[in-house]
Amino acid sequence: MKPSIKTIGLLAALALGSASTLLAQVPDLTKDMKSVDRKGTYNLGATGMRGWIHTKAETKADADFGRTTGTSRQILVTHIGANSPADGVMQVDDVILGIDDQPFTDDARKSIALAIQEAEKSHVGGEEGNPKKTSSGSLVLLRWRAGKTESVALKMRVLGTYSDTAPYNCPKSAKIIEEACASLQKETGMWKTVNGLAMLATGDPSYMPQIKAIAQEVGPPTLKYDMPRIGMGVWRMGYLGIFLSEYYLQTGDTSVEHALHEVCVTLAKGQSMYGTFGHGISDRTKEGKFHGSIPPYGSVLENAAGANLAIVLGKRCGLKDPEIDAAVERANGFFGYYVDKGYLNYGEHEPCYSPDGGHANNGKGPIVTVMFGVQGDRIRETQYWSKMSVASYHNTQLGHCGQGLSYL
Repeated sequence: MKPSIKTIGLLAALALGSASTLLAQVPDLTKDMKSVDRKGTYNLGATGMRGWIHTKAETKADADFGRTTGTSRQILVTHIGANSPADGVMQVDDVILGIDDQPFTDDARKSIALAIQEAEKSHVGGEEGNPKKTSSGSLVLLRWRAGKTESVALKMRVLGTYSDTAPYNCPKSAKIIEEACASLQKETGMWKTVNGLAMLATGDPSYMPQIKAIAQEVGPPTLKYDMPRIGMGVWRMGYLGIFLSEYYLQTGDTSVEHALHEVCVTLAKGQSMYGTFGHGISDRTKEGKFHGSIPPYGSVLENAAGANLAIVLGKRCGLKDPEIDAAVERANGFFGYYVDKGYLNYGEHEPCYSPDGGHANNGKGPIVTVMFGVQGDRIRETQYWSKMSVASYHNTQLGHCGQGLSYL
């Protein structure tokens, strides 16, 4: 039995009504910006601005893993970087209403990102049959300021177009990475291992002196770890182990061997009976042995993936210890169980499936892909997690701590 025209019309009206209801709940920032939590902001690309953008859980996956900006139609400017394209044109408390002279009709975050990308192109004309003016790096925003609305232009740097294989074989991507690494070299503090890993991944030998300095600073021959069961130590140790392993594999620098052994064996001893980690390491068993369960807060698979990757890489570096071998097997068993069943949830749970398209939220899947891939003989697991990671391209913004870990 086919649905009647009236039924189809009613369903369409209900759908439109639902969309209208969602948009009706979005705050009008030109009328109320006092209720905005300015700590929750987004970088607005190369404009030099940060801004508050309305977020809301639109689907079950959103509610489970985070919130998205799909219903946003405005951006409140909260920060302006000195000497940036926005400096002198935009001010804090300006509201970006749209692009050119048209208000946003879709996700404001994605819309401004596409506009930035367009402004960064260097071209004459557009698609066939739809010629456009030459791009000279002009990003035109529809700006509201103190009751007045007008279009203003930001001068963006022309970087060209992303290649079809970006970030590989892509001059624009190469330029962005080069400048990002130049910025990373100026940073200090807790992110040294991540920054060093990024520079190491470029393969550029000019970075090697600084990479070596980072490795010797974070991996001295006197390094000693006594990992507490509470705190956030596994996050730091996981990336420390990954960095030192990758550095050793590329350079063969024996000065970091002690630190590499200390980090990876300590992680292996702190792994739970299931192959997982919490923010810290596992409790002892009732017999006082290693590899008990994870104490409250419980297991966190995001950093468990990173910590286990560090252990696997340590083994690849030639580390010999019974704890290393046993930890690799536990990790393989835990993460391998999910193959062909679903994706990883937050802790030690059954495999998940979401009709909204969850595949590899928070970057766990890609890290597990590498963990299996570097072992060489875990082809089935590597292929599964690789496919899940590729399939997650459209929902990498999800994650209750933000989208950063999905890209990292």
